[in-house]
Amino acid sequence: MLSIQNQLASIAQYLDVVWYYNTYLGIWYMYDPNDIAGSNLPELLDYELYYIGVTAPCVINYSAGSKTYHFDLASVLPTYNTVTWNPSSANAPLASILASSEVPYNIVAGTFITITVTLLNSGAVAGVMSSGMYSEPADLGWESGDTAVVNPGSIGYVMVGFTMPNHNIVFDLLARHRDPITNAWVTDQVLGPFEALVTLGAPKASIWTHSIIPSVPVPAGTYIDMLIVVKNIGASSGLMQPWVTENDVDVYGMAPDPFWTEVAPNGTAQFTLRFIMPDHDVSFRLTGNHWDGSTWVQDDISEVFVVSAQVAGPHFSWIQEQIYS
Repeated sequence: MLSIQNQLASIAQYLDVVWYYNTYLGIWYMYDPNDIAGSNLPELLDYELYYIGVTAPCVINYSAGSKTYHFDLASVLPTYNTVTWNPSSANAPLASILASSEVPYNIVAGTFITITVTLLNSGAVAGVMSSGMYSEPADLGWESGDTAVVNPGSIGYVMVGFTMPNHNIVFDLLARHRDPITNAWVTDQVLGPFEALVTLGAPKASIWTHSIIPSVPVPAGTYIDMLIVVKNIGASSGLMQPWVTENDVDVYGMAPDPFWTEVAPNGTAQFTLRFIMPDHDVSFRLTGNHWDGSTWVQDDISEVFVVSAQVAGPHFSWIQEQIYS
């Protein structure tokens, strides 16, 4: 086998460090030319993913017909290049990115974005190609289509899609081919970095749940405490509150005071509503509301019905809830 020193000899003067993560063992391996004794990565294996750090733009070449790697510092990880190692690929497709559609700069959180990537097969044989993404932070879920078989010198198109998170992202686009022997995806090119800035949409208050109203008849004059949970299903933080539209219901108290709370996206807040049961059936609506800077905006409605024990004659107790969103 070739040692890692021989494999990377042509860029030895620029080589800083090489990292490799074994997904099966859950272990990081490292080669540092300035710390041979502390290195535990003896060679680069075909079709494995490596992070190669260099100190200056450089190119590594192999014998005629083999792959050329361009280590140019343009990567998500500072000064690192993400490379799927496969120097002996003369008889394989080779994907490179000719162009991509413009990436929107300011994107509303939660928006699904698609990028059209134009791929060139600069290899010696026809094959299937695809694209992909690496992102920082590394929580960007993405999906990509595949091309049909692309002949040498021809182009194919793929769509890469992702849902914009609640924060800014930096990402690289990948060009990949499917190896005709192993059927594994091989990364040929990493292009970037690209940046997308998030634009937070409005908050949205949802009546997520509330405690159960007693299903048995409730004597008139009884104090009933109902716990209400409001969830922010919008894209930005905001002041939120539930509100109640009563029908002859004596609302005795609300908590907290004041009756609103700042809620982060996907966060929840608890509120307590206390009312006194009258001597007749009652119904009221719970609404979820957010503050837009000048007024309360209604986002959600939950209609609750309650009956009391003070109705003359035979009577059946029941509860019903309808959610409107």
